[in-house]
Amino acid sequence: MGTQFGVEIPTYNLNFGQALQALKAGKRVAREGWNGKGMWLSLSAEAGTKRSVIAESFWSFNNSHYAQSLGGKASVLPSITMKTADGDILMGWLASQTDMLAEDWTILPNWDHVSPVAEDGEVLRDKELFGAQEEAPKVTLEHIEDLITHERYEKYGTMTICLLTLRNGFLVSGESACASPENFDVAIGQRIARENAVRNIWPLEGYLLRERLYQAETEADYGVL
Repeated sequence: MGTQFGVEIPTYNLNFGQALQALKAGKRVAREGWNGKGMWLSLSAEAGTKRSVIAESFWSFNNSHYAQSLGGKASVLPSITMKTADGDILMGWLASQTDMLAEDWTILPNWDHVSPVAEDGEVLRDKELFGAQEEAPKVTLEHIEDLITHERYEKYGTMTICLLTLRNGFLVSGESACASPENFDVAIGQRIARENAVRNIWPLEGYLLRERLYQAETEADYGVL
């Protein structure tokens, strides 16, 4: 849950309309149902605003030429962008029918609330990237999601088991069970099982982070032998 104007608002299991409202409010959003890991959406600029861009900054020759015809600048409107699974930023993302009807949208923490992850998987100190802002190293949900390379579900009666494969090949499991067969729902069972599996990754990554910090502290105190 999140808070807006003192009122708690949901941050997961949102519909497309709620996801759009979050985008307009400057949030990052993603779908649990996307196959690609680490994908999310964001507005390129604040909703309802225009940004004046000089002709030389346009990638497209046609856009640059048009800006020159206007005196060297042209106004650019906000668009929805996607951070792809390959690590690129896609300009002008369009929603599919599945995206618009989905109710598994999630609001992700903004960058001023997370510790970015280095290419080697290490959690970086926020102050190294955000200057005066100082926040202790921490494990983030985005980091954990980036570790997951494959997920598989198994069903035994009303029990659902989610098996997550991490980058190093390690398997983490999560379970969910329904007491009444009449209330069993496959999608809900898988979602809860996955949430429980992800929750089991947190202490593992927490230990690894603590170990890295300990090693860094030891090297700082005694030097590297």
